[in-house]
This record gives sequence, structure tokens and C-alpha cells, in this order.
Amino acid sequence: MRWEPASFDMVVGKAFLHHLTHEEEDGFLARFAELLKPDGIARFVGPCTNSGILTDLQFLIPVPGRPSKLNKQAFAAWKARDPHPDRDNSSRHYEQAGRRHFSEVEIIPFGGLQRFHWLLPSGQINRRFRRAALSLEERVMPCPCAAILPARRR
Repeated sequence: MRWEPASFDMVVGKAFLHHLTHEEEDGFLARFAELLKPDGIARFVGPCTNSGILTDLQFLIPVPGRPSKLNKQAFAAWKARDPHPDRDNSSRHYEQAGRRHFSEVEIIPFGGLQRFHWLLPSGQINRRFRRAALSLEERVMPCPCAAILPARRR
């Protein structure tokens, strides 16, 4: 299906930009901006890696489907199959990418500590941890690890 430019009030994307190379991402953002009406809004939600320490810790702990980075051979084999390209996924990158295509860009970080919920068994303890982590981040974390990009067309 081919959509006409300036035909949408809102474009929403969830957890897909980090699967693209920066060049592919730029093409998608350009197309989304083209599809928006002049007062249209785009919102994107996805993981950002603003904390190298949290990312390093995450990869040290094995989870189902991904070995620990300490197991170098198994981790290298997993990384070769990983669908995510090696790229910058920081809030700074997403802000710069958004500003190339949208007149207003806002990054709202959330979810940095919460992503460690997979260390706990599923159930009530896990849910409590996730709520507490998000609450703590709102008060003290300078660089959590996920973002929303509300953006207005140029």
C-alpha cells in the first residue's frame, strides 16, 4: 500500500529502531516525517543503552537464549546470530536522529534498572521489583536505558 504524504495525524513505532542500521533508521524516520500532517506527532518507544556499566552487567549474567559474556566462544556465537546491529542506541543518538527529521524532539528515559527483572523468578516479587526500580529511576537515575521520542513534523 502506498500512502500519500501528510496523510497521518500520528505515527507510532515500538521497539524496532534498534533493529535497524543507522542508515535504515534515517530512511524510516524520513518517511514517517513525510507521512505526517504539518501538526502531526510521531512517538517511538524502544531500548536505549545510556549506561555502559548496566549493559556490561547485563551481558555478564546468562539468561535463556543468551550466554554470559564470560563464556567467550558461546557469547561470540550468540552475537553472530543476534538480530541487532552493532550501533549507538543512546538517548543522545536518538535525539540527534530525530532532530534531522522533526522540529521538536523530546527524550523521556525510563527502564534502566527495571531491565534486571529477569534475574528474579516470575510472579509477585518480580512485579514488585519492576515497580520499585521504575520509581527509583524517576528520582535518582541520570541515564536510564529506554526512551520515548515524541516528535513533531518539521
